Amino acid sequence: MIMRHAQAEPPGSGPDPERRLTGEGREQALAIARSLGVKPSIVITSPYKRAVETGSIIAREHDVDLRVSEELEPARASLESLSRLNPPDNALVVGHNPSVENIVSNLTGCTIRMSTGALAVIVYGARLAPGSGMLRALLDPSLLKKPASKQGD
Repeated sequence: MIMRHAQAEPPGSGPDPERRLTGEGREQALAIARSLGVKPSIVITSPYKRAVETGSIIAREHDVDLRVSEELEPARASLESLSRLNPPDNALVVGHNPSVENIVSNLTGCTIRMSTGALAVIVYGARLAPGSGMLRALLDPSLLKKPASKQGD
């Protein structure tokens, strides 16, 4: 699974790596977390604050580990860098555009647009390689019901 981070503060509101999620972004991440049909084995995220916050919400909701990787920074993220991470089955990866769309396109051959908070579910063979994946689903938070708060949220 590969996800674009949820809605963040606008560019120019501070250094790009430090931009945080908005309230809407936190709702987007929670809606996606609660809509997954499978529990992620781990959440792997870019070190940028908005991606870490997105990943943290999902990891907390599913009680799984969160791993931060520089391989997912906007300037570095690619299918090759994702392959070097060797994500386990059912890993959920959180990154940035345009690299997230490029990875999905290279892996599946599909050209898609991913809004903030969108998640692509991809099935692939034994290794991550160009054309080895199949896009199974594309979840967009704008199409999901806003999550009701749980006690303690």
